[in-house]
Amino acid sequence: FIPYMRHLLRPTHLTVLLLLTGLLLVSGCDKKRMSYVDMIKQEEKEVKHFTDSLGIRIIKELPADLITPEGTFVEIKEGLFIRVVEKGTAVTGSQRIISARMEIEGIGPRISKESIKRMSNGGPYSGGTGALTFVYTAKGEDVVIDPNQDAQESANNNLQCEALLEAVRLAGVPSRVQVITSFRHGPIAFSKDGYALYFKDVRFEYKK
Repeated sequence: FIPYMRHLLRPTHLTVLLLLTGLLLVSGCDKKRMSYVDMIKQEEKEVKHFTDSLGIRIIKELPADLITPEGTFVEIKEGLFIRVVEKGTAVTGSQRIISARMEIEGIGPRISKESIKRMSNGGPYSGGTGALTFVYTAKGEDVVIDPNQDAQESANNNLQCEALLEAVRLAGVPSRVQVITSFRHGPIAFSKDGYALYFKDVRFEYKK
């Protein structure tokens, strides 16, 4: 009986072949997923093509009044470009709740343009949608969610990101900006695949 059991437990050529096949399939799936470095390289190409196609100019220095002409963006940090269209007053005090409405577009052929547009809550997309609301913080990259959101506002939480927080820090409130952001500073929902976003029109106000 024992020799018979040993025979059953002994790995066969078929078992080994199946194990190797499984390992190769897992390895193949890992290779299909871009590395972090490759995502940055791919995204930089897509952003370059996007800005070139629209004739967008990138500058390094902020103008004295912060406002730049149409088609001119300031590089705030690597992968984050902001254009202040209308400047507000610097936010003072703590726990100020910011309300934002925006039109969003995806950058590059890898991202579904229509699905991104449907996430917009400003301009022609403002009907029946809630504003994105968050707590203003003077420092740091993490966005603090508005603790008193209603159901419509909370539906926009997947758009919370460092890029918008940096924009309101720069432009103040009420203000209007345009933002081109790398996945490194954008919403988490798009960062895992390395998608850059264009916030075509963002309007900041204090939540009423």
